[in-house]
Amino acid sequence: MILSLYDLTGIQRYIFGSNRLPENIGASYLTGTCLGVWLRDIADLEEAGSFQWAGGGNALLHCSSEEVAKRIATHLSTKLHKCAPGLSVACAHAKWDGENAAFPAALKQAYHLLDREKVGRKPDASFDGVGVTAQCASTGESAIDWYTRDSNKNYRPRWVGPSVRAKLEAVDKAEDAIKNIHDPSPLVYPRDLDSLGRTRGENSFVGVIHFDGNQIGKRAEEAGQKPDGGKALKEWSNKIGEAGRAALKGALQWVEKNLNAIIDPQKGGFHLSPVPNSPGEFHFPVRPLLFGGDDISLVCDGRLALDLGAQLILEWRKATTGLLGSDYHACVGVALVKSHYPFYQAYKLAEALCKNAKKWLHENPPTNASALDYEIAAGGAILSLDQRRKQDVASASHERLHARPYLVCGDPPRTLPHRSWKVFRNDILGAFQTNKEWEEFRAQLHSLAPALRGGSEVARSTLIRWKDRFNKTLPVGDISALQMTGFCGSETPYLDAIELLDMVTFPLDRGNAS
Repeated sequence: MILSLYDLTGIQRYIFGSNRLPENIGASYLTGTCLGVWLRDIADLEEAGSFQWAGGGNALLHCSSEEVAKRIATHLSTKLHKCAPGLSVACAHAKWDGENAAFPAALKQAYHLLDREKVGRKPDASFDGVGVTAQCASTGESAIDWYTRDSNKNYRPRWVGPSVRAKLEAVDKAEDAIKNIHDPSPLVYPRDLDSLGRTRGENSFVGVIHFDGNQIGKRAEEAGQKPDGGKALKEWSNKIGEAGRAALKGALQWVEKNLNAIIDPQKGGFHLSPVPNSPGEFHFPVRPLLFGGDDISLVCDGRLALDLGAQLILEWRKATTGLLGSDYHACVGVALVKSHYPFYQAYKLAEALCKNAKKWLHENPPTNASALDYEIAAGGAILSLDQRRKQDVASASHERLHARPYLVCGDPPRTLPHRSWKVFRNDILGAFQTNKEWEEFRAQLHSLAPALRGGSEVARSTLIRWKDRFNKTLPVGDISALQMTGFCGSETPYLDAIELLDMVTFPLDRGNAS
């Protein structure tokens, strides 16, 4: 008996390596189809092969012999070469005697062999063409087709390479896949970043959201260590996939429920983007790109991104509680970028923010919480998250000029109560947005930013003058420590709020998610 373990490699660059949304959409569909559909179908054709589960870019098969295992791997590799060029897969085959008690050790060996296989892989060979060969407009690889259909099914000819053509041909199937989760009809899912809701003539941002469950790898390992032949792992993997789909569906339904507020200019809203050549039709302001279990990526109008990221966490909590009966948390990273910012860099920033939120939870108990981190990349040099955060410190006092990440679920440490997303979103940023007194005081509020950047003592002097001259004090909710300086625990949430003041809609209905 053989355990065959598969792992897609280079998924992020394959999906997000282009600034053309249709290519991202098609690539995401192909990565989900590769192991979840193609490998399953290939295994079904082999009587001695049994598909077990697929999720998160991994898949597991039971095979009767090494010969069968290698034959299935060869068929999948051929399928990828023909139908998803540019997408790579690594696989490893570990011996198993078929006894349930021996399954955990065999699975552990398969993961060890897979890691060794990925480290020792030879780079893919490529042929760059000759001097008269046209180049793909997206990847620079040798073009093979003069593609004539753009994202709106109009005609805009351009040369494309094999990987881009495969991605574009998969767009319609990807559309059907996301509609099976949520159909926003009569609205239409956008196939272009500019159709997410961008307001022309204004400083518009796109939100790139990366969602990932906490400690999922550890829980998968625990399920795989049960001596039941992998039944617990298969059942757990299926439930994780179901929870991810339910969380995504709930978040998209939440957007639909709040559309009236989202398009209300009195709530900081915006007009939906019209569908070209289709009078009366408009685009939905969110486009899911990657949705496989606990790994979800979305793009949306930047004014929705933070609230949508928080809602994803709430929906995940609700879905996992119902399906798994355990305390499952997650983290979200949100990159707010200009629409023509390098898309792969925007995704990598969102991914780094998600990892940073997890790191912060690990270093600042309680870890039994869900957190959201974000960053605004308005332009200029492309910096890593560490480089950005090192710049975000008061020069004299070395106090942090932000309070990220924020905890969407779970209580923040006693010394950092302002790290609660509810407190920040409703009592601080929400107060600035919805209180008429602050609306009339908007210019002076923006003038507070330089004082905050000077540190708590400079901010204290400014706030004393505000109190004397305007009889104004900062909204603090029930956190009295913020009252005098705007700082608590050597950091301030008020610069975050001032920066976001004109970049997000007013607080939206949270529904029944908890």
